[in-house]
Amino acid sequence: MNTLPPVPCGLPCDSFRHVVHLFSRDYRLSICGGTQRERYARSGDGAHQGVAVTDGGSAVIDGNTIELADRNGVTVFRNSSADILNNFIKNNPLAGIAVQYNSSARIGWFGPPTNRISAPNTIENNGTHGVQIYRGSIAQVFTNVIQNNASHGVFLDRNAEAEIGANSFLNNGGDAIRAMRGSVLDIGTDVNHSTPAFDDDTNTGTSRGFAVSCMIGGVVDGRFEALTGVSGLKLFTEGCIDSSQQ
Repeated sequence: MNTLPPVPCGLPCDSFRHVVHLFSRDYRLSICGGTQRERYARSGDGAHQGVAVTDGGSAVIDGNTIELADRNGVTVFRNSSADILNNFIKNNPLAGIAVQYNSSARIGWFGPPTNRISAPNTIENNGTHGVQIYRGSIAQVFTNVIQNNASHGVFLDRNAEAEIGANSFLNNGGDAIRAMRGSVLDIGTDVNHSTPAFDDDTNTGTSRGFAVSCMIGGVVDGRFEALTGVSGLKLFTEGCIDSSQQ
């Protein structure tokens, strides 16, 4: 097995001017300082994604503009992981970032729990959600600007889990955050600020739907404070557990 460490972004590394498909259990790739925008046809699960990390792959995606893919801007798929930092992810026809099928992502930050550092992405003008977390996947989404996406800012579905704090949600077409079908959402709960950085920081901004919604089962915990929605603060349907505070 040829396992290679990632190239730290900020040092010389490859700058990709084409979409990238990472398909590997054995390599960790750093993608930094490039523009992923040309359309690219490929058979298989990586087809038409701006950046695809699949089937046990792992990547650091840092300092890029990722736009005009045929599907999602970044896809982390099937037991894969990614750190997604300091990018502009925009104008993709589906989600800006999709984390799917038992995958994980750190979006907008890096470092250990005792010394987390903000590395915000701007995720905007995508054709569905800003961030989708789906089918058993887990993400920590901190310190990003998520705006002007056609549907929800962050969408959790089918037993996904997310901590979402210190983000700015502006003018997304749906809810700022929606959780569905057994998903678990934490939007900043520790009023004493004793947890690691960003865990207890609430989100801000106004989207065109609700600030937070939960449908067909799920759990929402945390504080709204400055997070609002044109349609109202929150919407919870049958089977959802509301542990949130205003």
